[in-house]
Amino acid sequence: MSGKESDRCSTPEKTKRKRGESSKTYSHKKQNFRQEWLTNKDFSNWLLPVNNNKLLAKCKLCITEMTAELSVLKKHAQTKKHKSSMSSIGSKQNSISTFLNNTDQFKLADQTKKAEVLLCSFISEHNLPFNISDHLVKTCKAAFPDSKICSNVSLARTKSTALVSNVIGHYSLEELVNVLQNTVFSVIIDESTDVGCVKTMCICVKYFDSTSNIFETRFFKLVQLFEDVQSADKGATGQKIFDEVLKAFTHSKISLDNLIGFASDGCNTMFGASNSVTSRLNEFLPGIYIQKCICHSLHLCASAACKALPRTCEDLARDIYNYFKSSCKRVSQFKQFQDFCNISPHKMLRPAQTR
Repeated sequence: MSGKESDRCSTPEKTKRKRGESSKTYSHKKQNFRQEWLTNKDFSNWLLPVNNNKLLAKCKLCITEMTAELSVLKKHAQTKKHKSSMSSIGSKQNSISTFLNNTDQFKLADQTKKAEVLLCSFISEHNLPFNISDHLVKTCKAAFPDSKICSNVSLARTKSTALVSNVIGHYSLEELVNVLQNTVFSVIIDESTDVGCVKTMCICVKYFDSTSNIFETRFFKLVQLFEDVQSADKGATGQKIFDEVLKAFTHSKISLDNLIGFASDGCNTMFGASNSVTSRLNEFLPGIYIQKCICHSLHLCASAACKALPRTCEDLARDIYNYFKSSCKRVSQFKQFQDFCNISPHKMLRPAQTR
């Protein structure tokens, strides 16, 4: 007999069975979802059946499906994801009626929002840095420890900046737009003079407020003149400024027929005879009233008047300031002289070349 035939006819070796191991194999019996699980206090807050499949269960907090078996449900309840979801909402869920009837909680939330808006309005009205809100809220909480509204206020630099920019600013702009859509107004503009990468133009409007019966001058919009490289290459020409002014009002759906006046400084770009902002406004809006800025005009008049005076008068004013500016002793003596003359102390001002 050959080696291959002997291997074919040899009996297989017996394998020893491990202790406790059964000779029969049993298939796992699948289990259906049980409705009594919904009344169990351990599962009632998060367990749900799966539609069209009785073999699965669903966790409404984790938004996951699992096999409808009691051991699987218990294991899922011990996972970190499920525990964090349970801790965020609380082990006990309140009914909808408790939220609808709890008017005190909603009233406190509204009062807290109002307090935050008022604080941001105070910061912006007095031109204070937004970093002050980090310390202002802590000071208010220390000063008013018994106030629930103050204890609930959460206002730091980032939030105060967002409230002023996205809430107070948008509301003020919408309120002003509604007024300008129904009344005539005048416009005064000026460009930024700082040396920076961003060139901006401020637009202010003046109108008669029928509610208070006074003339109001309010900030309307801050326009960025150079949005890209191509516009920066052209420069802040009269055509560019004219287009940006009209675009600011048409974008807010304000009729240009309500624009009856225009004012700015007297540079050639604004008040040139042929190629300026005012020349284009006269063509586009015939009958518009145009006037130069009073501050600029008074400065030019004062400068021209000073030229008629001798040079020694201006030199005397500058020499007096230079005599006191670098000496604390002389400033103290000047204060004593004012007290001797029985007049209120005044600070020595520096003669400025500009207005």
